[in-house]
Amino acid sequence: MKTKTETNRSPFGPPSGSFPERPARRETGYWRWGSDNLFPNALAAMSRLSTTHRRIINDKADYISGKGFVCDRENPALAGLVERANGCGESLRQVFNKVAFDKALFGNAFLEAATDAQGSFLALFHQDASRCRVARDSKHILLHHDWAAFKPAEARSLPLGGCDVAVCDGFTGNVILKLTEGMAKFFSHQLKDMLMRSFKTKIAALLLKDGVNQFKQKLDAGAYGGAPLLGISKMVIKAHGNSDARAMKNAIRQAKECLENGVIDAIADNLGKLKEQAKPAEQTQQQ
Repeated sequence: MKTKTETNRSPFGPPSGSFPERPARRETGYWRWGSDNLFPNALAAMSRLSTTHRRIINDKADYISGKGFVCDRENPALAGLVERANGCGESLRQVFNKVAFDKALFGNAFLEAATDAQGSFLALFHQDASRCRVARDSKHILLHHDWAAFKPAEARSLPLGGCDVAVCDGFTGNVILKLTEGMAKFFSHQLKDMLMRSFKTKIAALLLKDGVNQFKQKLDAGAYGGAPLLGISKMVIKAHGNSDARAMKNAIRQAKECLENGVIDAIADNLGKLKEQAKPAEQTQQQ
């Protein structure tokens, strides 16, 4: 049976039937949102370019969220949640309005519920749907500030200085630090065993003594003492649980250098500037 091949040219690209095949993509741990994983960005761009489109989305969100929530005022916990849904001072109506906006614009919305093991409190936060991706196990949500710049391979370059700052949750950061520390000890022990194996290797170790000492110092956590705990108003250095006197001395040195360089003040000033820059965008979104 003969098949007919289309040869008509299309004004939008090459002749029909001659489109190149898309290169195969590596399997990822999350579901892509569009072929390039940037479909929400395109939808957000459309709403920004069209005043009418943005007004329709805003009207839908306002209609869904209404004028707010009515609750039993005799229940102080419930009334408090309605008036103040999270630590940012947002009311439940404001949070719900953002969720409704995302649902109308992206077709999906994400709400983060924060509490403790005892359920003694509840805080509700809106998460920007354009920054969220559903994991393939359907049990987790992955957040990234810019999916256009997301490259899974960059994790491999983390020990090689691939970035100045790596942002992650506390558990992941602790795993990275503990794994790096364990691998550093492993390499140090392996290097020592190799150089002390025979008379020839001991001669080589003597010749490489300065370089080996520099290598060991780079892998020595005690030489740094600790790292600053950011996000609080005072300077705090987080040191290792089994730090010795030398490590504690270097942790104090770290705190002294951070105070002298005004790290906390610099962070506060820059956050203030970012808030000022974000105000026009928030006002545009509410219009």
